[in-house]
Amino acid sequence: MNLRYALCLLFLMPHVTAYNSYEENTNNCYESCGQPLYCGAFDMQLHGGINPILWRNLGTFSTINCQIPAPLGPLVKNLDFPKFRQIYRLPWVVGGQIGYGLSENIRIFVEANYIQARGKNSPTFDVQNAFPGQTVALSVEKYRLVDVNVGTRYYFARWCESTSLFLGTKIGLTHHRSVDFNYLSSTPAVITFPAPVPFFLSNTVFSGGVHMGADICFYTDWPLVITFEVVGSCGPQGNANIPLTPDFEPSTNLLLSMIGSEVRFPITAGIRYSF
Repeated sequence: MNLRYALCLLFLMPHVTAYNSYEENTNNCYESCGQPLYCGAFDMQLHGGINPILWRNLGTFSTINCQIPAPLGPLVKNLDFPKFRQIYRLPWVVGGQIGYGLSENIRIFVEANYIQARGKNSPTFDVQNAFPGQTVALSVEKYRLVDVNVGTRYYFARWCESTSLFLGTKIGLTHHRSVDFNYLSSTPAVITFPAPVPFFLSNTVFSGGVHMGADICFYTDWPLVITFEVVGSCGPQGNANIPLTPDFEPSTNLLLSMIGSEVRFPITAGIRYSF
């Protein structure tokens, strides 16, 4: 009799254990790749990619020339502010997120990104008024900014237990780092500053955007995340008062307007891990 009871218990134990495990996982909403998210779980995402930038509502390069009477002077417009792609190469971005699954479809997150672009090799621009018949070449430092955001995403049901498309939005702050001139030259003479001169001043502005993408699960704990975004903010602040050397006479000061708005288009790929 004791042997029969022992055999019955031995047979039932795996089934009891499996049932308890299934009940526990169901209560925690945990799954493999069947649902888009782990409900009630935190996750960490790392990503990187390219970040094209578009400047809108551009200002002007102007100089103060006291020898030109009103209405043409003494503030003289020299040229329109260059577009981003005229003075900078394609920017790159790296960043990360910490997220939380409110449900199997809704995720909230906190995000931080670092964006950088190298300046082109002294692009030249025709000067309109202050230096007729001459061109100005600009050499500027790297363009750098940091943004911090909070946001949310909605994940649609996975296709074939693999790919979940998502839509989201975010809002936060963008900090533009200051940027200096290395030199400013005008042909045929070459003009250099005795010390670095601010081209853009550092500023912090509100930003926000929308994004879409795909979360691709390969039956592992590290799904691949591909994201396309549109993020907007005010642009960097130009230096409104740059004293010029005597080589620029009769102009005494250079004024750079603030960029009206900046639109960024990050395209990133990364991995996400839930814990």
